[in-house]
Amino acid sequence: MWFWVFCFLAILNAQSCFGIEQKISLNSEKNNQTWSFYATKNTSLKGYGNVPGDIYTDLWRSNIINDPLKDSNDVAYAWVGKTDWSYSRMFDLPSDALQASQIRLNFAGLDTIAAVYINNIFVLNSKNQFIDCSVDLKGRIKPAGNILRIDFTSPVTYAQKQSDAYKARYGHIVPPDFPMNIQNGEPHPQFLRKSQASFSWDWGPVS
Repeated sequence: MWFWVFCFLAILNAQSCFGIEQKISLNSEKNNQTWSFYATKNTSLKGYGNVPGDIYTDLWRSNIINDPLKDSNDVAYAWVGKTDWSYSRMFDLPSDALQASQIRLNFAGLDTIAAVYINNIFVLNSKNQFIDCSVDLKGRIKPAGNILRIDFTSPVTYAQKQSDAYKARYGHIVPPDFPMNIQNGEPHPQFLRKSQASFSWDWGPVS
């Protein structure tokens, strides 16, 4: 689960025929404490996250795991890819932002099964790592104290459920049913619009 996310607000003011756009980055700031993360079913697994970034590096920096690329840690940390994770941060708007015609939240890469909330209101669902996502927050955002949250579903468990549903409906599998043992990977990446190297390869952990 490599959560590479580039996140920004585009505040559009239609005072001219082409409009005036102001962009505000919601990526991590220098103190690295802008974003926080936790495991949704075990909130003791938590720390500060980097956006753009990935869950393995954030867990490593938070001293929850060791180097995921060392020795056989890709096998030892297989639980990471089977865990649901949540990322969140708080942000304010410029003083004149609420008068804009649109306030768009933009993502350049959500990996992969993700639900986005603003102030606990669901605003966006993503199931494709390869496309940008955008949603207008006009009317759902306030001048200060906004909370942006992204809930990531484990791609491993999601793919397994999709495979099971397909087999139940059609009576057969979509091969391959499982990677070679030497890869120490997970099955059914073909049911996700996600980098197919994510579920096992010869150089990194299942993500």
